[in-house]
Amino acid sequence: MKTITNIFNIALLFIFINANAQTFEIKKSEISYENKLRPCLVSDVDQSEKDLKNAWVKYAKKNLNIKIDGIGIFSDDKILKAEDVTIASISKKRFNLYTRIAETPTGSEMKLFASYGYDIFLGEENYVNGFNAMEKIMNRFLYETLNDYYTEEGKSLNKSITKLKKENLNETKSINKNEKSINKINLDLDKNKVSEYDDSDAKIKKTSKLNKLTSKKASLESENRESKLNNQNLEVKIKGLSEKLEIVKTKQEKLMKPTL
Repeated sequence: MKTITNIFNIALLFIFINANAQTFEIKKSEISYENKLRPCLVSDVDQSEKDLKNAWVKYAKKNLNIKIDGIGIFSDDKILKAEDVTIASISKKRFNLYTRIAETPTGSEMKLFASYGYDIFLGEENYVNGFNAMEKIMNRFLYETLNDYYTEEGKSLNKSITKLKKENLNETKSINKNEKSINKINLDLDKNKVSEYDDSDAKIKKTSKLNKLTSKKASLESENRESKLNNQNLEVKIKGLSEKLEIVKTKQEKLMKPTL
């Protein structure tokens, strides 16, 4: 029992440390592309690589009116591309938009970068206005997708907690029912004690009944020990999921809605 509790406490400590940080932060960085370091925007999030990729492709199609290639049934490229596109807020010229979304130990990492052609990349030193516009787009996307992600995570955790509480309640009902049966058996055991005044037939009947009652009592007590152990484990799980739910709520609350 102590081992289970310690494992949950260590896991929750790690989660609490992460929860105290900003939900997501976009930083200026670099990415190796075509054998050179290119300026990019990067952010680490809780969402999985697969889900973030799918969300980005859908967002770009709906909100930016561009098609991102590199993900599908028969392909899943490391670099997602939207080539020869226009996004007015970034540039009036046509350009190429690239995205790398990779798995991390806690979720995924998203890197966004763009170029006007070979060796002409947007960054803090060149085309800074377009680079800043990319950051705003990335910020709006991550806000929306993470808000949806935490909403679904909250629903899933609430569902799991409700299920565990129901199991806990059923175990408690079973324990109470068995306790009543055990109390009744104890009364029957007292009534059927073998007396020195009983004749042989009475002693045989009472002994047979006592054996059955004792066996039934032992079975019920065994069931209750198992149910009580199950309840302890369920309570640990409920506590862990409830604390995780609070962290998810906190992260969602700390999402900063981007300004238009």
